[in-house]
Amino acid sequence: MDTTVAAMAQLAEQRAYLISRLRSHCGRLDPEDVLSEAILRLAERSRAGKPLPNDVGAYVLRSAKNIVIDFYRSPMSREYVTDPRDLELSELFINEDDNRRRQIELADDVTLLHQAVANLPEGQQRILIETAVRGRRPKELAREFCVTAAVIATRSRRARVALGNEVCRLLLMRGGPECKRHAARISTRPASLPKLAAHHLRTCPCCARHLRQFESLRFFE
Repeated sequence: MDTTVAAMAQLAEQRAYLISRLRSHCGRLDPEDVLSEAILRLAERSRAGKPLPNDVGAYVLRSAKNIVIDFYRSPMSREYVTDPRDLELSELFINEDDNRRRQIELADDVTLLHQAVANLPEGQQRILIETAVRGRRPKELAREFCVTAAVIATRSRRARVALGNEVCRLLLMRGGPECKRHAARISTRPASLPKLAAHHLRTCPCCARHLRQFESLRFFE
């Protein structure tokens, strides 16, 4: 029971953050209602004697997204209207979107990626757009950039590393003041962190959660 109380207290502290993460996924659903339903499901899981997940915030967020996905896949998400131009007054479906589930899954990651790209220098943005988005090879870009294909390949690798660092920094910046203070160093020098940043990373559950989220992304494969 103490574990459940602690989990609920943790969720109460994270409520504003969780709602902000859900807002872009919910469409016309109220994110607060969706979050409450997800927390209720977690409480029911605990009452059933099942162990609570290690990261209750991530679990509830995943559960809330599943609630939204289930809603948009069900007949409840469809509204019927009558087309006045139809003499038979036949009913038409609206608000039916086959891509809704994928949009919900990717919306937060795509927004994060767009923000990270926008924060990069213009030259790195251009290289990424040409190589990663448009799929052009270094040999095709050499004349356009007035450099050799080898230089293009090197710049492309550096731009991808810079993008990864910036995505990681933006995730870490979602934490508290101490997380923000160390975000740049943690994201750009993970192998040789300064002493204070390394200590913060070892002891901060918020940064650990955001780093797990970063590691789960598939932008850089």
